[in-house]
Amino acid sequence: AQQYPQLPEPDMTLNIAGLGPCNDDPDRSLHLNSQQPVTLLVHGCTGSSGRFRTLSEVLAFHGQQSACFSYDDRDSMIRSSRQLSEAVGQLAAQLTLPHVTVIGHSQGGLVARKAFIDGREDTRAPQVKLQLVTVSAPLSGIRAARSCGMPLVQIGSLGLNNIVCWLISGDKWYEITAASG
Repeated sequence: AQQYPQLPEPDMTLNIAGLGPCNDDPDRSLHLNSQQPVTLLVHGCTGSSGRFRTLSEVLAFHGQQSACFSYDDRDSMIRSSRQLSEAVGQLAAQLTLPHVTVIGHSQGGLVARKAFIDGREDTRAPQVKLQLVTVSAPLSGIRAARSCGMPLVQIGSLGLNNIVCWLISGDKWYEITAASG
């Protein structure tokens, strides 16, 4: 791992499912300083950790350590958000200063928002100080998927519309419409 002069020296190596450095390297081990906050980046649809490499380097230049969360963007966002919540809980449990800022881009913003809604029962550490930032997250639904949530289109297509929506976007197909909660 490249070390930046502004970053404190790592004092731990972690292997947490879904978390890793912001690159496409097969080694997903995180090298972090347990006494510093962590910025966690969550990619959007068809994205990857590697797409955040430059942002991660800019954060490092300013003395901020980062990690990336990777998930299958065709999975249900409920499943992906549970994985994110569990990963943040495991990360926070290892930090002396459990302060995590999650930045979710596009669909990653939807996954992150769903992961940290109030009242959710999960394994996230209760002592973590958590901040959520979404960038270009389609919080009112994805426009291209609007017909996927329309009952009249479903009836008129004899259910074929749902199959087409699933083929295009995977198990999350209904969760990305404006009709979804």
